[in-house]
Amino acid sequence: MARVAVVCMSNMNRSMEAHRILRRKGFRVRSFGAGSRVRLPGTARNLPVVYDFSTTYEEMRKDLARKDRERYTSNGILHILGRNERIKPRPERFQECRDRFDVIFTCEESVYDRVIEELWAQEQETCQPVHVINVDMDDTAEDATLGAFIICELCERLQQAEDMEGSLAELLLAAERKTGRSFLHTPDNPEAIVGVERKLPLPPHIVSTNPQVPGFLSRHIYLPVNFPGVKALGTQYHGALNANHS
Repeated sequence: MARVAVVCMSNMNRSMEAHRILRRKGFRVRSFGAGSRVRLPGTARNLPVVYDFSTTYEEMRKDLARKDRERYTSNGILHILGRNERIKPRPERFQECRDRFDVIFTCEESVYDRVIEELWAQEQETCQPVHVINVDMDDTAEDATLGAFIICELCERLQQAEDMEGSLAELLLAAERKTGRSFLHTPDNPEAIVGVERKLPLPPHIVSTNPQVPGFLSRHIYLPVNFPGVKALGTQYHGALNANHS
């Protein structure tokens, strides 16, 4: 069975809803956040409540209930924290994990960028390919559930496929037609990608296998041969390498 990871920003809502549903279906799944700290809605949009990833869900729930039980009950945060407690003790940060996965699902484009960046920075330990797929979803309870079911269906179809490597692109295209959503992903055959939307200088340690993009980094980048667990896989890349990450 494939080893699956789901990553959102704070390991609070979207990744945990997917974790809940995938675990219920029997998948080997872990969930993570890719931010520097856990951020929850506060008294104002620009004043989030911030916790370290080492803080348990129970500690967060008790702290928020003490501060303003009515507010955090009405906005659903206490309910979410209670659900999370039943799944695992505390949020986990993707950048601190060294486990290997067959498929990593991200819940928004900026998280996808951070996951790709982190995998890129890690030292090579295995030669096993990893697919990173972004399923964009709003950070609301409703869209988290919808996105979780999309991720679950993709996992079920990948599990049924005789050749996951060869079936992934076709499965994603079918899912795009069904849901009306587009998915960023790491295709197994980077040579098949056509089209350049913008060009940036290609870092010297990147091996470009696309003759149409000699010496340049475009929307489609090609990971180095020694990229951890990646066999010259390509990835659609929409983010800026020098983004100001929180």
